[in-house]
Amino acid sequence: MLLKTPSGSVTHFSFAEGEYLDEHETRFEALLIVQEGSAQIGVGNEAYQLSKGDYIHLPANIPHSVHPTGDMKMLLIMLGATDTTNRDK
Repeated sequence: MLLKTPSGSVTHFSFAEGEYLDEHETRFEALLIVQEGSAQIGVGNEAYQLSKGDYIHLPANIPHSVHPTGDMKMLLIMLGATDTTNRDK
């Protein structure tokens, strides 16, 4: 993890061939950026093939997964909404 705050995080992932992330959900919106290699990214009922330089939005509370097609590196930026209901106007 490169940065963690109450409203999100920035994490660098490195996958060796055969490693992957099973389907899961988070409460954060996320931006996944492929830095090296390629992967099949599942989002809800859809699958996307991404390569170096590609990126994809991962909506909050929607199942997603990452299945690299070999060695792969990615940056994951997770952004949480801040509660503004009690903020002064």
